[in-house]
Amino acid sequence: MKILTGYRMLSASKYILCFGLLCIVFALGGCKAKTGSDEAPEGVFKWSELTDIPEMNSFDGAFTGVQNNALIIAGGMYDSGSSTDNYHGNLHTGICVLENEKSRYILHKISQPEINLAYGVSIPTGKGLICLGGRNEDSFSTEVFILEWDDLKKTIYKKMLPPLPKPCAYAGGAVMGSVIYITGGQSSSVSSPQKFFWAFDLSAQKNTEAYKWQELPAWPGPARTNCCVAVQHDGFGEHLYLFGGLEETVNDGSKKVLNDAYRYSPSKKIWAQINSVPEDISSSSCLAIGQSHILFWGQKNSNAGGMSKEPNAESSDVLAYHTITNTWTVLDKMPVRSMFKSAMRWGSDIIVSAKRHYQGGTGLALWRGVSLPVKREFGWLNYLVLLGYLLSLVLIGIYFSRREKTTADFFVGGRRIPWWAAGISIYGAQLSAISYMATPAKCYSSNWIYFLGSKWVLFVAAPLVAFVFIPFFRRLNVTTAYEYLEKRFNTSVRLLASLVFILCQIGRMGVVIFLPALALSIVTGINLQFCILTMGIFCIAYTALGGIEAVIWADVLQVAVLLGGALWCFFSIIGRIDGGFSTFFSIGFADAKFRLAYLDPPWAIDTPSLLVVILAGVGSIIPYTSDQTVIQKYLTTKDEKAAGRSIWTNGLITVPASFLFFGLGTALYVFYKTHPVLLRPDMSNDSVVPWYMISQFPPGVSGILVAGIFAAAMSTLDSSINSAATAIVNDFFRRFQTHVSDKQWLVIARWLTVLVGSFGTTTAIIMSYCNIKSMVDAFTMIFGLLGGGLAGLFILGAFSRRAHSYGALLGAFGTAIILYYVQAYTSIHFFLYGAIGLSSCVILGFVFSILIPAAKPSIEGLTVHSLFKSRGKK
Repeated sequence: MKILTGYRMLSASKYILCFGLLCIVFALGGCKAKTGSDEAPEGVFKWSELTDIPEMNSFDGAFTGVQNNALIIAGGMYDSGSSTDNYHGNLHTGICVLENEKSRYILHKISQPEINLAYGVSIPTGKGLICLGGRNEDSFSTEVFILEWDDLKKTIYKKMLPPLPKPCAYAGGAVMGSVIYITGGQSSSVSSPQKFFWAFDLSAQKNTEAYKWQELPAWPGPARTNCCVAVQHDGFGEHLYLFGGLEETVNDGSKKVLNDAYRYSPSKKIWAQINSVPEDISSSSCLAIGQSHILFWGQKNSNAGGMSKEPNAESSDVLAYHTITNTWTVLDKMPVRSMFKSAMRWGSDIIVSAKRHYQGGTGLALWRGVSLPVKREFGWLNYLVLLGYLLSLVLIGIYFSRREKTTADFFVGGRRIPWWAAGISIYGAQLSAISYMATPAKCYSSNWIYFLGSKWVLFVAAPLVAFVFIPFFRRLNVTTAYEYLEKRFNTSVRLLASLVFILCQIGRMGVVIFLPALALSIVTGINLQFCILTMGIFCIAYTALGGIEAVIWADVLQVAVLLGGALWCFFSIIGRIDGGFSTFFSIGFADAKFRLAYLDPPWAIDTPSLLVVILAGVGSIIPYTSDQTVIQKYLTTKDEKAAGRSIWTNGLITVPASFLFFGLGTALYVFYKTHPVLLRPDMSNDSVVPWYMISQFPPGVSGILVAGIFAAAMSTLDSSINSAATAIVNDFFRRFQTHVSDKQWLVIARWLTVLVGSFGTTTAIIMSYCNIKSMVDAFTMIFGLLGGGLAGLFILGAFSRRAHSYGALLGAFGTAIILYYVQAYTSIHFFLYGAIGLSSCVILGFVFSILIPAAKPSIEGLTVHSLFKSRGKK
């Protein structure tokens, strides 16, 4: 019988290896000597002038913005064709509102309230258009007010806010969250430019002390007017960006055009200089778009950084700054050369206003920009490879379905899985699309601060699990890890832990389905929600059919495809970078992309400091001690020794694989830093891996690489589905219903697998409508909040003889309160959530167990003390 079983395992392995080789042959057949393109895309936006709007005057220095589906233009100067840095013409005191009603534009001219100002700062918000400072014929203003459009009464309401500390015009400004920032400007018509840097928190209205303007340390460069200011994310967090401007007037009336640029960190209150602007953008319009781009419309002057009497030359360039790679490029071209006044979002479109010249004067022209779809050439060969891969997984499920005669077969594979296959499957379950896509994406946008966390698996988690927890679980002959908690404490602790695990897995399933579905949507153009459904259905099919055996052997295939695809991508990128590995390392070190922790200071707890990274290693033991998706895998091996080998196998794979995925992220950073024009502003950072695949690989290769993304997702998804169904059946249904036969439980388990998978797929569909900056951050935060306390119960039970059920439950609930407080009211970095949860549960559980008297049931064989005692006797 053992010989027959071994032969079947060998046959399954052959099928898996044959498919992997077939995929490689297909991919190699599609390779070319040189892949991809270094050329700029033909266009990123489709621009069209709104010709169906009523004729409107063009006003220099008007307050402009979109609010409540209407474009508001308030105040300003009647345009005389002159430069905007001096006062000319007659003041416009009215308000023009261009309303979009069912794609029909209606112009409302409103005389009240009067706006007797021009050249102030406009900041559109959801509550209204905030107008700050400005000037009129006689003086400069400190006024700050908000204009709110009432679309029912067709009127504008004006509400005053606390005034600026000093009169100010020709300044720049932006809003970050609820805080408004004002930079630069001029306080009178005869004064020089100033280094004003003020902040005002709109949310502090109930706090009279905080509801006022705060003066902050200014940037290190010269004072200026007419600078561009925007708020954008740089991979680490949101920052305020200041670009260019005009310096003080010289004797001949010229202006010095500045091309320096700076980034301000609100959390650290520190300015840092960034790459200089390649063109004159004084008085330009800028707009943050996507997750890491800032676009500029306006001037182009070859004298940037020098003197110019006419800094406002017309241009058609759309200049782009990429905050992650700190690079500039001309991203697009407008259909006309013009003096573009302002840029804003109007719904999903970009609206840019410009002068329109006609006989007798000038008017206002509005240009609408719509993102052009990516030209996708996925091809029939790619579809064939991808479909073949998905069908092979279903065939694996069908093959093993013939062997699933009992629930022991379905849940633990009859304990006949080879240790090396179980170890690979454990790695695959922990890997997921988060490692394949989001880890390189996080490294691309930041650095290697996540790297050390993966190394603790080998040095902390593996020894602890191999020498402590595996003996517990194997000798107790459990199916779920939470059965141990009932034996050690009571039924309530078991049910609580199992419920927390199930909820974690449902959320996790949403993440690991969403990411690869996003990749497929980018590559093929298929509807994102349809992609999610396709992935969910295939994964549910083979998991429900073949149980844990199908899951493990599918994971072996998927890990091979996944790592092969990542290797292919990495060496492809190195080959595309001029200078190869030399450039890879030189840029990586120069831009601190290999940083493992922050040392300024090394003990800070609100950043990934050295202390935080070390303590975060405690969290690495969470999945290996309390996660059923991992524990169930090493319960499928034949004995305790084989289970230990599976854990060490997983740990040994983790180290080189981590180097691969983090190296892939750095390689992507170097590639796009040297080819910034190839980045699209509407691309999310988490999709940088599939974007590289589709834009730089020829047909025939993308299919196998996208299959790697699917492998990353399904290797986790199948484990989550199977283990969640296992927990529901064994910890809830079977625990209280003893009269049901084993065959009936097998049928119930299969249907629960379908139900759990469907629920996870639905979660992914919901997530597809959310805008999350980084999926890996979101997952790490959720996992730390819920997983830390769960692992704490196992550590408490295994290492403390005095802990009892009441103490354990109170410790778990107390941990939930502590973690909620830490997340909501402190700045502690989320790397520490897992360690805080684990240690809080252990400490609180131990303290409550000492303070609260309770009966002491027998715990023989359930703690490390009895475990070591039994080993000593041997």
